[in-house]
Amino acid sequence: AIVDRDARVMMEARTREVETLLATMMDTMPVGICQFDARAPYRCTWHNAAYRMLLDDPFRKDGVLHATLADFQLCHLQPDLSAQLASVAETRLAVSDPQAVLKDWEGRDTHWHWMVVPVLRDGQVDSLLHIAIPHDTPTEERANAGSLPSVALDATPQAMEPSAPS
Repeated sequence: AIVDRDARVMMEARTREVETLLATMMDTMPVGICQFDARAPYRCTWHNAAYRMLLDDPFRKDGVLHATLADFQLCHLQPDLSAQLASVAETRLAVSDPQAVLKDWEGRDTHWHWMVVPVLRDGQVDSLLHIAIPHDTPTEERANAGSLPSVALDATPQAMEPSAPS
């Protein structure tokens, strides 16, 4: 019984360490992540600070926790997000556009790699993750400039196989 208790205490300590690590990563990485309910009206259940870069005021300052997509869609850089969420919820297949060009609030082109990924639980879509990775220039220009190698992908959204439920 003492060995089991010691093992449990060590496991709980390690779990707290991992939770702290993941929270730090989510709060500091420059990738915007938002978790939505799996069904319309797609309520935001969590987002990191970087997700606010996709939003205009007042949401850029205050965030969108507990708001539905309809509440802030007009202040979001990605105008077709509702259709993307609906597609992933229905098909259980992630969609992605690695070379999206979205207009910012001043009319300038901004470059993104975005994806919507289903989170599966017991084989069903439990929630949806919208992930947005900003980049300054299109993939081809980055590759030609000698930056990290990249894979040339079709610029249209594409289906990816969902991961197996754990």
